[in-house]
Amino acid sequence: MHKSHTFCPTAEKKGRPKGSGTAEERVREWRQQHPEGRKADCHRDTRLDPKTIRKWWDSMPPAVRVQDGHITVRVTPSQAVSDLLVEALGQGKD
Repeated sequence: MHKSHTFCPTAEKKGRPKGSGTAEERVREWRQQHPEGRKADCHRDTRLDPKTIRKWWDSMPPAVRVQDGHITVRVTPSQAVSDLLVEALGQGKD
């Protein structure tokens, strides 16, 4: 017997619970907390599938991230920008 699928705008979406994060974020966060850690240690602590850990092990964080209405942009300032900031912030000390 074939079931008919109908669209229901009030139906709740299934999937990951809100705020649970992604496997990529969990692996990245674990690596930040354990810089000398191994994939096996990450698996033991996070219970993520070893294939998932291998997939995200060397991933770089995104350049732009939006979380809870906040935008985070990853930047690497040059020495010139750093010197400019130090000078500008130092002017308010008088």
